[in-house]
Amino acid sequence: ELIFKPYTVKQWGKSPKELGPEVTGRIPVRNDWDDRYFPNDFIQVLPLNGYTAMFDNMFANPLIEVHTNMDYFKVKDKLNCGHTYFSGPIDAYFVDAGY
Repeated sequence: ELIFKPYTVKQWGKSPKELGPEVTGRIPVRNDWDDRYFPNDFIQVLPLNGYTAMFDNMFANPLIEVHTNMDYFKVKDKLNCGHTYFSGPIDAYFVDAGY
């Protein structure tokens, strides 16, 4: 309720109860005390001071612009930059590809 519900609503625009088994089946379920997401991966790290500090540092760079409360799909073709990062519902991003 505290982890998967807010994430699911943000990324999929749906309650977890509305998702099919092909989506929820990708969530690893284990019966051990290993708290790593991918227990078989040799290297796993988290930012030393957390993700908030990591993004605060990145966004403080004068070469990085952050735009919020915008419709990405209305402006994406007008952007003149090397990389963009979309943080909305994943289905919306891939809708043009037929997914």
